Amino acid sequence: MDIFDEYDFFRCFREISSVPRKTTDEAGISDHLKNYCQGLGLDTVQDPFGNVIARKGASAGREAAPSVVLQAHMDMVYEKSASSSHVYGRDPLPLIIEGDTLSTGGETTLGADNGIGAAYIMALLADSELQHPALEAVFTTREEEDFGGADGLAKDAVSGRMLINLDHGADHQIVCGSCGGTAMRFVIPGEREKIGGGQAVCKVTVGGLPGGHSGEDIDRGIASAVMLLGRLLDGLSSDFGARLMSISGGTNRSAIPRSAEMMIAVPDGGVCRAGDGELENAVKNFEKAVKREYGISCPGLYISAAKVDDVPEDAEAYTRGTAEKVVRALYLIPSGIIEMNGRFRGIVNSSNNIGTVRSCPESIELVNEIRAAYKSSLDEICRRIEIIAAMLGCSTEKFSGYPGWEFAEDSKLREIAAGVYRRMFSCDPEEVVLHAGIECGCLAEKYPGLEAISIGPNIHNMHSPSESLEISSAVRMYGYLKEILKAVGR
Repeated sequence: MDIFDEYDFFRCFREISSVPRKTTDEAGISDHLKNYCQGLGLDTVQDPFGNVIARKGASAGREAAPSVVLQAHMDMVYEKSASSSHVYGRDPLPLIIEGDTLSTGGETTLGADNGIGAAYIMALLADSELQHPALEAVFTTREEEDFGGADGLAKDAVSGRMLINLDHGADHQIVCGSCGGTAMRFVIPGEREKIGGGQAVCKVTVGGLPGGHSGEDIDRGIASAVMLLGRLLDGLSSDFGARLMSISGGTNRSAIPRSAEMMIAVPDGGVCRAGDGELENAVKNFEKAVKREYGISCPGLYISAAKVDDVPEDAEAYTRGTAEKVVRALYLIPSGIIEMNGRFRGIVNSSNNIGTVRSCPESIELVNEIRAAYKSSLDEICRRIEIIAAMLGCSTEKFSGYPGWEFAEDSKLREIAAGVYRRMFSCDPEEVVLHAGIECGCLAEKYPGLEAISIGPNIHNMHSPSESLEISSAVRMYGYLKEILKAVGR
């Protein structure tokens, strides 16, 4: 079966998979969507933020039904495996079908988050047989960065007050709320000095981790490469007098770090000899210990140390005081789940992900993605990190904040969607408040009185090269979406 020929939405997904749509590099996909909608003869607007809004009139006999806003974001998180030769912006995403799974074969992120939602909307707009109320299709930009597209929508961009967001990745759920969040930069002043003679330089690497979405996957027990590297730096500093020369890890604050590395200088007393040095043995012992902790969730985890030759005579390391601040920050800043939700069983209420660490010319920067269901919880976590920074003589900066989406006790749209689900699948959907940021919160704040739900097919390992989409689930949920539209106003 060729799914790209059999299902219009898969054909649309293949189309957009050949167009660059990395967050902040969305001009091409924005133009593609605008041209697509205009080609269908639809009233189409491309706003200054790159958002595309298209309107399709109601099908015959449905003119009196309330209009529905269909919304998805066009951008994607771009991650690729260390072995991938894929060049983003030049190469189409490699789409591989294996049984019921669509993926890139572990090469890059698939972009089903949220490309499959955008493809659903594209197919619906082109479907001349669809029974539906008036539709307003909204494709937004910068969702994975700061919700900049949704935040930039004009106050009169849409008139509908029923919103179906298509940015969810579990087909047994109807999302009825989501957390808010903010990014926070934690800056450690970086004093440096020459390492001097009699020093061996070693590269220490943590890798092989699956990564994942810092909201959706925070409860899966996935190790953070950055946090493991911090623990290792602490031990090597204490036991070997290691001096930190550079450190880097993670690629995106909203992704759990898959790899991290540091360069260290240690007294050259036989450490890091090929295969049997004392420092290497200590690293191997640490690897064994953390594999016991994370062996199930992170089977590919590895940690290595290797001596680096040809070190410049003027090589520098951070002062021991700077390195100690890095270790203390990584121990003290909350990482992972902070609290569970007291209302929705099994749902995370608040969390933090130290998504990236980088050596800069005069500092070391940690970038956090903080999420919480309530603004008061979010403010408390931010304040906690600010206090830690003050204690360590560091500084913080908040940026890219986005509002939460509070659960509404009464919702006609949620009632319709749940009823259709029961009729189609003979079971109740799970209604959840999601521990991830969704644009519904931003849109509900912008358009008072907006009812919203979020749905979507099963997507696994978002924000990582292991991302995959269940084909049968995608087909089911497209049919479900069409039935919801048919039911609105009936």
